[in-house]
Amino acid sequence: MKHPVLCQRCGKTFLVYAYRIIAGVKYCSPECRTPKVSSVCPTCGIVFVRPMDARKQIFCTIACYHAQPWQLRFWKSVKKTDSCWEWTGSKFNTGYGALLWERKRGTAHRASWVLHYGRIPKGLCVCHRCDNRSCVNPKHLFLGTHADNMQDMFAKGRRIAAVGEKSSCHKLNANKVREIRVQFQAGASKEGLGRKYDVDSKTIRCLLTGRTWKHVI
Repeated sequence: MKHPVLCQRCGKTFLVYAYRIIAGVKYCSPECRTPKVSSVCPTCGIVFVRPMDARKQIFCTIACYHAQPWQLRFWKSVKKTDSCWEWTGSKFNTGYGALLWERKRGTAHRASWVLHYGRIPKGLCVCHRCDNRSCVNPKHLFLGTHADNMQDMFAKGRRIAAVGEKSSCHKLNANKVREIRVQFQAGASKEGLGRKYDVDSKTIRCLLTGRTWKHVI
């Protein structure tokens, strides 16, 4: 048996089964669930339809997106503040802004340097004074060698190795490490402990000798 429900988008009454009411149905149709709006593509001028919530969909196709000069696309993803210029576009896993420019996908802060100061000399890096990887403010950038970049990173305390459970590839935790130490003292072999905890025997040896997990007592 179907029951009447009021669509929260268009106000129309529609009939649904009780299990859909329990599931929280709110809209009478896919069109009401994801309403569409019309936009004008800035590249080709064609009017296209996009989902209302897709506010960042400016171009009608990916081809029109790439047809735009990268300098124009750069500014559309910049949010200026009193200090940093935050990159609002896509980002690499490292946190740096990502932008397709000069026929390849590169970092947004390097693109900002080229846009404001010109070409980057071969062998030099574009470094941040503000330590904000998503910042593209040219006043916060400077050129340096890879060694300069590493030295700056260590000087500011940003080179902190992820240890123990903070490491993205860890298989053990503090409790398991303590268990392994106790079992080894009781006579268990490194190879046997490795098989039991699904790790290499070298991993067991390193945690027993204090090369790893030395912070766990």
